[in-house]
Amino acid sequence: MKKSTFQNIFLYLAAAVLFVTACKKDEQTKLAPAVATSATVNITDVTAVVSGFIVASGSGFTERGVCWSTTHTPTIANSKYAVPATETKASFEGKLTGLTRQTTYYVRAYATGTDGVTIYGEEFTVVTTASLPALTSIEPVKAAEQVTTDKGIVEVSGGNISDMGGVGISIAERGVVISTKTAPTVSDDKRVSTQAANSFAVTVDNLKGNTTYYIRAYAKNSIGVAYGNEFTFTTPTAFPIVTTAAVEAASITKTSAVVTGSYIEGGVGNTVTVKGICWSTSSAPTVNDSKIVDGGSTGSIKAELSGLTENTTYYVRAYATNSVGTNYGKEISFKTLGLPTALYMIGDGVSSLSGNDAWSWSLNDLPMVPVNSHPNLFWKIVWLNGTGGFKFAPGKAWVNDFGKTGDATDGVYAKGGDNIPVPGTAGYYMVVVDLQAGKIAIADPKVYLMGSTVGGWDTANPNALMTVDNANKVIKTTKTLTAGEIRMYAWHPWFTDWWQSEFIVLNNKIELRGTGGDQARVSVTSGDHTVSLNFVTGDGSIQ
Repeated sequence: MKKSTFQNIFLYLAAAVLFVTACKKDEQTKLAPAVATSATVNITDVTAVVSGFIVASGSGFTERGVCWSTTHTPTIANSKYAVPATETKASFEGKLTGLTRQTTYYVRAYATGTDGVTIYGEEFTVVTTASLPALTSIEPVKAAEQVTTDKGIVEVSGGNISDMGGVGISIAERGVVISTKTAPTVSDDKRVSTQAANSFAVTVDNLKGNTTYYIRAYAKNSIGVAYGNEFTFTTPTAFPIVTTAAVEAASITKTSAVVTGSYIEGGVGNTVTVKGICWSTSSAPTVNDSKIVDGGSTGSIKAELSGLTENTTYYVRAYATNSVGTNYGKEISFKTLGLPTALYMIGDGVSSLSGNDAWSWSLNDLPMVPVNSHPNLFWKIVWLNGTGGFKFAPGKAWVNDFGKTGDATDGVYAKGGDNIPVPGTAGYYMVVVDLQAGKIAIADPKVYLMGSTVGGWDTANPNALMTVDNANKVIKTTKTLTAGEIRMYAWHPWFTDWWQSEFIVLNNKIELRGTGGDQARVSVTSGDHTVSLNFVTGDGSIQ
């Protein structure tokens, strides 16, 4: 038992010696105190954050932080930020405040030891940014003229920019923001000023009546967006807010068009009693001009204008009336169709030059021939198939296209929207369109020679009539001709003179006069000649 006690005491003494030795060894290996400046972050126009790090604490520090100056090698005698004593981590952040924008600062981390000696980290550079603009809002005008007849509620407001944000800084955008909630921003309804002056005004329109709004000025530079002080106002009962949406392009004809619009009721409990579209050939039409009342119950407005004059410009506005009065939407204009200068056939009942009997504008090339001196008339000699139909359009597109309505009377259809059926027997036919009368004729083709070569200039001379040879898809004649100029034309009772549908054969092609002037002359010698015309291919010959 005594031996055991002695052994325990020996172990305790040995442990104590080892502990004292270890302590002395630790004191001998302590590093000299050191601090490092590690990073600069979150730099603004007046603040910055600089990070520091205690590399070695030595005998400990009584204070640590960052110091800065506008000159190199700042010390704690300059500006400084001391980290609170409660922060004990090796890394720390120092907050630079009260800085001047667009200025270069030199900053270092520091630490003061228990011996009163201050050590410093590396020197870092901080350049402060420009600042947001500084501005104040202008109080909105609150007067009876807030209620206008053309723009709903109008508030004139704006701002005064006292500081753009620094040297070389410009204002990229200025204006006012408005909302029915407090503290509006540019994410709400913003109205951009077109003025470049530091003091600016903005017209704020299309506001609802009997509504409280919050408004403030804003200005934007390269740093961001700044706002002025906020004002609030309540709008009075207002005229309806009206928009004129559009004139439906596809609806425009020579005498009609469809116009659409909409309205917003101009105040709580203030309902629209009448709405519609008004129009005139003069600008700024009113309800005292031509108008159509839209009796629908919704806010949409639609009207079909009729009885218009072709090839005429009209001005239209949507309108709506409530207890305050009548208000109008923005004016828009359109022009009714005149007579087109071109007309095209299309369909599976007519053979085209490309050989495609289809309803494809890209595949077919079937231009009608304008009748000279008659802008309402077009003609064409075409090969109609045994089945199918056709239509017309003023361009190679399905816009303002037309066909027939009802049945034909003596081969004449009234213009409409249905396909025109072919007669049922394949062959050459003459198709004539009268756009003014709204008629379409399908007749047997009558092609004549004209001039001294056939003995005179009489129209529809039976001795000069050519023969339709459908078996060979040509119209031809073989005649004894007198030496002279040979001329040809297609005849129809709707024309008034032969030269209005004249053509010649030149270089083995049928050359149509159309609306052009007198054509080149083609002469023949005396004797028998055969004239052959293929109106599908456009080829012709005189032999």
